Amino acid sequence: MPAKSEIIDGRKRCSLCKEWLAVSEFAFNKQSATGFASWCRSCTKKKAEANRQARRADPAKVEADRDHKRKHKANLSEEVKRQRSRNETIRSYGVSPEWYEAKLVEQGGVCAICKLPESFTNKWSGGVKLLSIDHDHDNGEARGLLCQRCNVALGNMGDDPERVRNLARYLVERNWVQRG
Repeated sequence: MPAKSEIIDGRKRCSLCKEWLAVSEFAFNKQSATGFASWCRSCTKKKAEANRQARRADPAKVEADRDHKRKHKANLSEEVKRQRSRNETIRSYGVSPEWYEAKLVEQGGVCAICKLPESFTNKWSGGVKLLSIDHDHDNGEARGLLCQRCNVALGNMGDDPERVRNLARYLVERNWVQRG
C-alpha cells in the first residue's frame, strides 16, 4: 500500500477527499515531502469557502478578529511590516529568505538576464520591487532572480529556449540589437 505522500505514475492522493488525482490538481508546496500540497485544489477551495462561511456566521468574532489585527499591525514598525511582506512573497515561491539573499548576492543584486537592478516600483508601497523569483513551471523549482521586464518576457516566450533564440536571431538579422 503506497504512503499517502507518494506520487505514483504522476498521481497523488488527496489527504482530504482520499482520491488519487493527477499532480496538476495540487498546488506546489516546497515544504512537503512530494513538493505538492496535501489537499487537491478542489478540496482546498471547498475548505476555504467553509471557513469563510463559518467566519461570516459570527459577526462579533469577525469584528473582534479585525480589531485584534488592527491593534497588532499598528504596533509594528514600517520596517517590520516590509520585512514580513517580503518574506511572505519569497516563501510563496517555495524558497527561504536565506535562499533569496544568497541568490541576490551571487547575482550581484541584479537580474540574471539583463544584469540591471529592478526598476519597477510597488504600486502600494511606492518602493522598488524585489527581483522576481524565476521558477520552472513544470516542477516549481526556483532558478534565479529576474527583473520584472525579463521575467515577463521569459514568461511570454513560454520558457522555450528555441523561441528565445529565434527572437535573438530575429533582432540580430535586422540590426536592431546594435542601434543607438
